[in-house]
Amino acid sequence: MAADAWSVYDNWIHEMDGNLIVLSSDTLKCALFSSSFTPAPDTGTGYNTTNELATANGYTQGGATCTGVSWTEDATGVFTLDVTVPAWTA
Repeated sequence: MAADAWSVYDNWIHEMDGNLIVLSSDTLKCALFSSSFTPAPDTGTGYNTTNELATANGYTQGGATCTGVSWTEDATGVFTLDVTVPAWTA
């Protein structure tokens, strides 16, 4: 199943700008949430366990560490974050 559009939290952008998040050395994680989770990109501040799926069927609560992280900017100023996407099997 494909993921819906991703939301980038305002706080994440500000922390990137202030070098509080350093993609070349920080750990990025991917976690799974139920459909009742509502992203709040304007007010959210980071990982929250509300509505995260429980440990079961090959998934471990707390998410998986992303590998192969790269952060690039093209000639038009568009930034791309790319990771090797974790896979969970039921």
